[in-house]
Parts: sequence; structure tokens; C-alpha cells
Amino acid sequence: MGYTLDAYGKPVVSPTPTQTVVDLQAIADFAASFANVRVGSSTERQTLPAAKHRNGMLWVETDTGRIYRSKDAAWVLAAPGTDWVTLTPASGWAVSSGAIRYRLTPGGAEISAFEVTRTGSNLAVNAGAAVVVGVLPAGVRPPGNAPLGSGTIGVGGNLGASRWYVGSDGSIFFQSMVVNGTMTTAGGVANHAFFGTGRFEF
Repeated sequence: MGYTLDAYGKPVVSPTPTQTVVDLQAIADFAASFANVRVGSSTERQTLPAAKHRNGMLWVETDTGRIYRSKDAAWVLAAPGTDWVTLTPASGWAVSSGAIRYRLTPGGAEISAFEVTRTGSNLAVNAGAAVVVGVLPAGVRPPGNAPLGSGTIGVGGNLGASRWYVGSDGSIFFQSMVVNGTMTTAGGVANHAFFGTGRFEF
């Protein structure tokens, strides 16, 4: 029993007088080239060894219905998006009337931050200096610093322009563009920060 290859490169095994050897490796290679969709729970996906990843491989989660794509031994959400998840602010910050949230979207993530306020102690802010207000969970990381847009901060009773971005380590930063002074714990304009919603790609 031997084999031939059809138009798609699939080994076709058939008993003929002239075909006496089966190339099992050719059959295995063909199967591997199409075995790029896995089905299992989210826990099984997260614990898959890096050696078993293949760029472009898809994983369909049986418990969530989400589909992930393998990229450089890491998972990127392919479809659909997730619900918003609320993050705990970094030390010294609060969101009593606002929130810092993120959600996964196909190929990336969205971050939303509004009404973030200073608590605990006053903070000196200098134009150009970056300040961490939160951290994304492991696995939600841009390949480098990812700008999210502009925002407004209150420093020393004055409103000033700022920009915010996510670092490659998942830290969420804001950076005062023009204002120097102190963000206090007094409330109001003195400690206000509003950034809106931004998105980055994995």
C-alpha cells in the first residue's frame, strides 16, 4: 500500500501493485499544516506550552465562546470583544466617582479612564514627567509605548493639557504637557484627571 498526492497536497493512500511504501511523515506533515484550530477551555488555552504554539493557530474557548490567535507564543483575541473590566487604581489614586477600565477587542484593547483623583498625599507634577495611575493585567500589553490620546488634569487649581499612554509593561501613564504644580487631595480642580477612551494594538 502506498500513496499519491492530490491537487491539494493531501496524501492519498491506496493499494496498488506499484505502491508498496506509505510515507507516514508526509501524512503527518499534511495533518500538521491543517491542524491549526484547537478547541478547549480558557484554562487549557492559557496553560498551553509555548512549544505547542504555532503562529496563526486559533483557539476556540468552550467556556466563553471567544476565539484567540497565536502570535509569537502569546494569545491575541480574534473575536469577539470582551466586556469592560474595572481596574484598581495605582497607589495614591482613587476613582470614587469614575473608573479605570479596559476591554479586549480583536487585535488589541481599549482603555477608559475618567474622574481619577489624587488621594493619600499630594503629588508634585512637572511638565513632561510621566505618572502611573494604573496597571493592566498580565497578557494585555502593547509591543511598545502606545499613545492613547489627550486629557485634562487639575494641578494647583488650574486645568492643563496632558497626554496618556500605556507602556510595554502594562502601566497606564499620564504626562502633563504644560502645567507644573501640585495635585492635592483637596478635591475639585486641584486633583482632577480625565482622559477618556483610547485603543492600542497588540
